[in-house]
Amino acid sequence: MILEYSVVVAKQISPSRIKEKVYLFRTYDHEAENDQLHIQNPGLAHKHEIWKVARATSAAPNYFKEIIIDGYSYTDGAAGHNNPAILAHCEVCDKETQAANRAYPIRLLVSIGAGQKSDRIDRVRHTIPHLPRVRRALDLLRRVEVELTNADQADQTVRTVMRQHKRDYYRWAGGEHIGALKLDEWKPEGRRGKLSTKDYIEQKVDEFVQSPDVKNKMRECAAALVNHRRARLAYNWSRWKRNTYCCKFRCLCGEDFDSPSPLRKHLHDEHHSTDFTNLYKFIDGDSHPEFPRGPY
Repeated sequence: MILEYSVVVAKQISPSRIKEKVYLFRTYDHEAENDQLHIQNPGLAHKHEIWKVARATSAAPNYFKEIIIDGYSYTDGAAGHNNPAILAHCEVCDKETQAANRAYPIRLLVSIGAGQKSDRIDRVRHTIPHLPRVRRALDLLRRVEVELTNADQADQTVRTVMRQHKRDYYRWAGGEHIGALKLDEWKPEGRRGKLSTKDYIEQKVDEFVQSPDVKNKMRECAAALVNHRRARLAYNWSRWKRNTYCCKFRCLCGEDFDSPSPLRKHLHDEHHSTDFTNLYKFIDGDSHPEFPRGPY
């Protein structure tokens, strides 16, 4: 998502416990039009405390309790949407097409995973060899689990769509070593020469990002992002300067402005200046004071 918008995914369970659906918590308004009935829970920006939203999107079943918000229960949305890239893609397309009447608004999409599952599905081992039906049932449950938490299908779908529109798409899953870790695996201290879980994750992630293919793709992605930023600044400097540098423009009198345009008007109306050839001469030494809330 772009900087000024944030959205997280959770699963909403009805009070009757019969219905459940994907639910998006948004920091922005997204109201559906008549032909956009497919948009997930459209409406105004959510006003819930951030800790509640964090609890909702991280409440992994069997590990953390559900959280109840306005009568509905919420859990982690990973089951079925372990890779929410499709949801993010559709959300941006619907939102920006509706606002700007553009056919395809996404220029570049970056997806970062938390580990890649192995392509091989091991048969579940069972200690009761004379119960083949039990083994088959456990194998089936394992396959269902893998399918529900599969991130590769979403990756392939988004990759195909982005390629069709000739747009850049990058995804880094993190490697199979990280993907093999269980959700509740945590060893704060290494034993018998083994690393702690934290050190193990850091080591494997470092090995992953240091591989030649990954490093080349990261450089390619960084270059694409920088080129895109420069193109936006060249097209509309006053609009994108604010979002690029996360700053405000401060007049010598101490008043702040989001971009040069309102500063120019302020200088004309309040300071009776008509020379705007070099706006920076009107700006104090902290010409771009940091704006604590970030770009919007």
